[in-house]
Amino acid sequence: MTIAFTRTLILYFFIMLGLRLMGKRQVGELEPSELVLSLLIADLASVPMQDLGIPLHAGVFPILVLLSLTMILSVL
Repeated sequence: MTIAFTRTLILYFFIMLGLRLMGKRQVGELEPSELVLSLLIADLASVPMQDLGIPLHAGVFPILVLLSLTMILSVL
């Protein structure tokens, strides 16, 4: 139980940090691509939160890739 709680906290803070780096504070400010990104991140984060057999980095790495890709594309 405490492992699931810890994993959830780690993913929550990691995702919140990534979304803050994107600079959006409200859902109304999101572009359609960023809204899709938010849904993808939620889906990617839910799997390692629920299944303790999946390593935590298996959820963190794809989220990091998506956030990085979005930030790079927004700069370009």
